[in-house]
Order: sequence, then structure tokens, then C-alpha cells
Amino acid sequence: MATAQRDALRGHVATINSFIDRLVGDITEPESMVTLGNSPNHIKWLTGHISFTTVFSSSLIGGQFQMPDGWLEIFRRGAESPSSQKSFPSMPEVIAYLREVQGKQIALIDAADDHILLTERQIAPNWNDTPIGAILFFTSHNFYHAGQIAMIRRQLGRERSFG
Repeated sequence: MATAQRDALRGHVATINSFIDRLVGDITEPESMVTLGNSPNHIKWLTGHISFTTVFSSSLIGGQFQMPDGWLEIFRRGAESPSSQKSFPSMPEVIAYLREVQGKQIALIDAADDHILLTERQIAPNWNDTPIGAILFFTSHNFYHAGQIAMIRRQLGRERSFG
């Protein structure tokens, strides 16, 4: 049975996921490596990093999926600067994986009961929250990075993505 909290979480996550998909879905391999100003973060790294936070936040509600071999070292929080990385998976691989984990996260949200979503626990050292609160935080974090992608798209000469 759906609850208002779960419905609101699902709606918010699904909306942000659709925005992110619009931003990265048509990015070519060469475009995926473009950076903006002094930032080392290119679209490929940002997309992979969004995948990482989706995997992590999904684990809070029972998700038990892992990133492909070597991806955690590239895309996790605190990873070596993207400009220092030796190699990356292809952009189509990164996009396909992002879509896969976003779909799995929505399914987990759909299946989660209120007890799981609303029971406070340790999310990370020195951070206690409910899974619903943490997933909302990570979804906002992902949208922050989507803004960076939108700015790079404009530098690439692309039309505005929204509005």
C-alpha cells in the first residue's frame, strides 16, 4: 500500500531522474570529457558520480547492487580528481548503468514500507537520518551535479535543456 511519504519520495526521485536523463542521454563520447572553467568534473565523471550516490542511497532501503569493477574508485566521493584518472568507461556504458540503478531505486522505493523509510539510523559517520531524508538529500545532491552538466552543455553550444 502506498503512503503519502513514499509517493512524495518516489515522485521527487523520478522527476530528478528524468531531468538527469534529459541532460546526459544525448552526450557524445568527446562531449562527455569536456570540463567547465577550472573544474575537473566532466559530464562522464558527473554521471558516474550520480550513479554512485544512487547506489549508496539505494542501499539504505535494501539495495544490494554493486558498481562495475573499478568504478567505485573512479566515481565515489573523494575519488582522485577526474583530470588525474587514467581511463574511464565509455559514456554509453555510464548512461546505461545510471538508468539501470535509477530504475532499481524506484522499484526499491515502491517496495519499501514506512518502517524502513522513516526509522532514523546512521547513514554515515556523524550523520543520523531516516532513509527517506537521506535519499532526498542525495537526490538534491544529484540535481546539483545535474546543474553542472547543464552548464557544460551550454558551453558545448547546446540549447537550454528546460524551459
